[in-house]
Amino acid sequence: MHLSDGRPWVRQFQLIRDKDIWDGIRKSAAAVLGVSAGAGNMAKRALDIWESHVPYEGLGLADITIKAHVAQENRELLQILSQISMEQNLPICAMEDESAIFVKEKEVTYLGRILLISNGNVCPMSRKVLEQMWVVGDSGEMPGAWEHSSDW
Repeated sequence: MHLSDGRPWVRQFQLIRDKDIWDGIRKSAAAVLGVSAGAGNMAKRALDIWESHVPYEGLGLADITIKAHVAQENRELLQILSQISMEQNLPICAMEDESAIFVKEKEVTYLGRILLISNGNVCPMSRKVLEQMWVVGDSGEMPGAWEHSSDW
């Protein structure tokens, strides 16, 4: 399945709910790919700061909050995301274009440049950070759960 881009993000998610395909996507054994709004909508929470600084509920295929199209050089955006992470007590995966997070059974990997923003702190995604933040149950069932760590 492919969830494409679109603006505003919440419109795509509302369409998924209106067409009553939410559970079909969540329970499908098919691979689900998302680009831009589609990637954000795959997560438990999506963040489109141009619409609202409050994340909205996504499909919950992974227990993360996604903000797509983040350039690490955009200090103003990173400051806004840091503030949101503190106010909402919510870690945010700030993903540059051409980055991805892959979840398959118990294995979680990534590629590209992704920042983890948690409690106002910003750090680059690494294997160590990924292992610390993601806990997958013995069944391998998703979504995973955040483990907050002071090592970020």
